[in-house]
Amino acid sequence: MCLFKILDNCMINFPKRVDVLLIVRGLASISVIFWHLGGYLMREDYLSSFFIVPGRLAVWLFFMMSGYLIGYGLIYGKYRESWDGIRRFYFNRLLRIYPIFLVVSLVSLILLYSDITVNLGFIAQEFLMLQWRHDYQLNEVFWTLGVEAHLYLIAPFLVFGFQAIFGKSKKWLLYLIVLILFWLYAQTHVASYNKNLVDWDIRSFMGGISHFTLGIMLAGYKDKIIQMGSKKFFIAFVSLLTLTFLMYFNHKNDLSFDKVIVSHLIGAGIIMLHVVVESRAIKAGFGVKLLMILGVLSYGIYAWHGLLTINGIFVDNLLVHLALCLILAYTTYLLVERPLLAFRL
Repeated sequence: MCLFKILDNCMINFPKRVDVLLIVRGLASISVIFWHLGGYLMREDYLSSFFIVPGRLAVWLFFMMSGYLIGYGLIYGKYRESWDGIRRFYFNRLLRIYPIFLVVSLVSLILLYSDITVNLGFIAQEFLMLQWRHDYQLNEVFWTLGVEAHLYLIAPFLVFGFQAIFGKSKKWLLYLIVLILFWLYAQTHVASYNKNLVDWDIRSFMGGISHFTLGIMLAGYKDKIIQMGSKKFFIAFVSLLTLTFLMYFNHKNDLSFDKVIVSHLIGAGIIMLHVVVESRAIKAGFGVKLLMILGVLSYGIYAWHGLLTINGIFVDNLLVHLALCLILAYTTYLLVERPLLAFRL
């Protein structure tokens, strides 16, 4: 009981029921740190390759989970199809992503100031995310935040635009599947001609739009997923299938078309499990609460890891590096994230 009280009094807002996406976010942030600090070297070992999640897959999962959560808000009425609704959406997204981005970027600027030329172009790229192919001098991992911010920009127009064209019925979601398949097909052909426009590792919103869009589509089919989840063995079947796809992705070192398709299936499996588990309102135990707290802190963990890595701070000691990331993430959560998120509309 004392341990539960400690968790409840840690001043971190987390759900009391099992939240699969929050758990995955936390684990994905840790896997990115492990990958960057040398975990990729263990891929040569046959057995280890089944358990090591590459950084690229973790990022794609982040995009899919963001697509689902944002799609949920846009489709089910949290944000109305109006200028006021769109304004509220952008304001809330800004509060969610920008404060930590700005704080960590400013700290990094202080540490790296002597090696950097600060001008208007630098400010526009590093602090306003005005880039096409994202590349940040202050924090290399922030390319994912730049991509995600640009995906936020198009999300309302993607959802409301499709609804306006194809009507309010869920049939419009099927067209998103067509869009995803067309885009993946285009990537396989255009990549061989113009690497600046498309490749498997492209660092613009074009490289994450298929995962993001699939997340939106799954949000639209939430009710059908819950219906399927009422059948026996659904959770076991989807879990086994997702784990099989995960092992396949992890074990092959090359980044190819089939692995990109598999990454979508992994994310889809995780989201479906989340929807079904959430519908059952399963009470979280101590271990699950710890993982969800890790999920709440995952953004800060990821951001501070980038700063520590680019400055070479404890990059040769995984445990110390991770502990410092956790301390910094918890500090900025209490001082920055939690107070500002209270202003969400």
